[in-house]
Amino acid sequence: MEEDEKLSLPDVKPYSFAEFVSWMYAGDSLDVSDDLYDGIQAGHVWALGKLLEAPAFQNWCMDTVWEYCKDPDNQWPVLEEVEVIYKISGKDSKIRKYAAHSTARKSPFEKYQEGSVMYKAWNTLLEKYPDIGLDIARVAGKEWNGTYPWDDEHRQAYLEDEVALDQLWEQQILAARSMEEIRVAAKGNCVRSIIELAHIERKKGNR
Repeated sequence: MEEDEKLSLPDVKPYSFAEFVSWMYAGDSLDVSDDLYDGIQAGHVWALGKLLEAPAFQNWCMDTVWEYCKDPDNQWPVLEEVEVIYKISGKDSKIRKYAAHSTARKSPFEKYQEGSVMYKAWNTLLEKYPDIGLDIARVAGKEWNGTYPWDDEHRQAYLEDEVALDQLWEQQILAARSMEEIRVAAKGNCVRSIIELAHIERKKGNR
């Protein structure tokens, strides 16, 4: 791509794409905040990994989410954050499962007094997204034995299957589609294809 060529990614949050680029080339997040991910940011960043079919990035995102959730000051799960995760993630997605399990484990209906503003707000959320209630019900009988979804022993349950570590993202892209197919889709404003094309055609000296 030409140096001054710009990408237009209207459906991608700028911080999500910045995190993906940082992870892809540096293997870490941008050093901009000690409290990088709340559930809202995490949902958007994880969803970008899903869009780009980059499971290793999704798992890196989940690792960051766990660190956020382990801090009691963050009071996870937070209603607004759970709502965003359900809004932008697909049925049976791992991050949605994690949000449901967290909500089931630390039930807001036990935390807040019946009839209170927050109690009513959670009820409204369940009415708006019935899948949340169904997902919580599925795990209602689970024995946590004093643990929480963000504890290390549960980590595997929320991870995506990854390809071999020595398989580069570029190889994954080209294994799924030809360059011509990617170019055609990119011209049709497919966000995933635009990002993949930019990565493959990047100038090697700018890596």
